[in-house]
Amino acid sequence: WRYRVDHLLFWGLTVFFHAYTRQYLVENAGWLHFFVEIMLRNGLLAMVIYGNLLILVPRLLQKKETALYTFSLLGLLAAYVLIKGIHDNYLLRDVLHEEYRKDFFTQSFYNLSIVTFYTAFSAALYLSKEWYLQREAIRKIEIEKLNTELNYLKSQINPHFLFNSINTI
Repeated sequence: WRYRVDHLLFWGLTVFFHAYTRQYLVENAGWLHFFVEIMLRNGLLAMVIYGNLLILVPRLLQKKETALYTFSLLGLLAAYVLIKGIHDNYLLRDVLHEEYRKDFFTQSFYNLSIVTFYTAFSAALYLSKEWYLQREAIRKIEIEKLNTELNYLKSQINPHFLFNSINTI
């Protein structure tokens, strides 16, 4: 449950920040375009992030298929950049009529930097969580090993103590 709260907090902050930076769309383009921008961008980001963490990392990266993983991740990033770039072009050129911001390649570079940052950040969080869980598992195994050794030593002492007590009597 704790990790679900982390996801909700992460996406809540991400959506809030993006909505805050796109407030001008409400006045200039209307609520519908604002809502579509927020949902499209964050939906695509979620598809890239969870596609990477839930599909690509366990099925390819953990099985040491690095080349296929890299190719697949680049495909996900390219799909994000292409879809978001098309939407940005439509929004800036046809809806907002901002001629000075309609360069597809500038928008693509911006979108690539955004999706790369979020993908790297989420992968770092995922890997740190996995590292923490592995450390906890190792710690539990070490404690169990020490308890097993202690029980073994106790079992050796008890017959010896009993035998000495009988001899003394």
